[in-house]
Amino acid sequence: FIQQQEGDQIEAFQKAFTLELIASILLMFGMLLVAPLLALVYGEEELLAPGLVIAAILPAYAFQSPIWIHYRRMDFFRQRVLSATDPLTSFVVTLALAYAGLGYWSLVLGFVAGTWAAAVAAVVTSPYPLRLRYDPGTMRDYFSFSWPLVVAGASGLLIGQLSVLFGDLALGLAGAGAITLAATFAAYADRVDTVITQTIYP
Repeated sequence: FIQQQEGDQIEAFQKAFTLELIASILLMFGMLLVAPLLALVYGEEELLAPGLVIAAILPAYAFQSPIWIHYRRMDFFRQRVLSATDPLTSFVVTLALAYAGLGYWSLVLGFVAGTWAAAVAAVVTSPYPLRLRYDPGTMRDYFSFSWPLVVAGASGLLIGQLSVLFGDLALGLAGAGAITLAATFAAYADRVDTVITQTIYP
């Protein structure tokens, strides 16, 4: 969406939003199918419920797409504020729930809360209305330059899953949990760093 030059920017945004929502929903259903398999591979039934709950974040990423509009307009302050909603909310909710004694559920629910908080903030402040507008030509154009990002994202996901799997095999569930906890806090720090870095160097 950032790179396109269509005359009607509202229509261009709605096409991009539609593609993002379709991809997110397909990925969510894929995750719902894979979650029981992961629980089986790890031999831990306790992983199933968090996996299913985390799948609920995927549509939220599509609803964060109005942030693209501010980036395209070079309204970096508003874009950074909206982008910061996710990691800050996740951090606060995770700490509060951990303090309340929810254990690993604090990480799961904090992650979900932050993602959906950013989605709500993006939708409420969106300059353009959200509408479904599917266009096969737009899909082909976006895929032509986005497929490397998809491959990179899938590779990162695979690396993360393999790290946890081998951590579980070598160290047990506690070791896998430690790896996941470290990765979660590293991801929070990286998201905050990204917001700050892009604010300084848009």
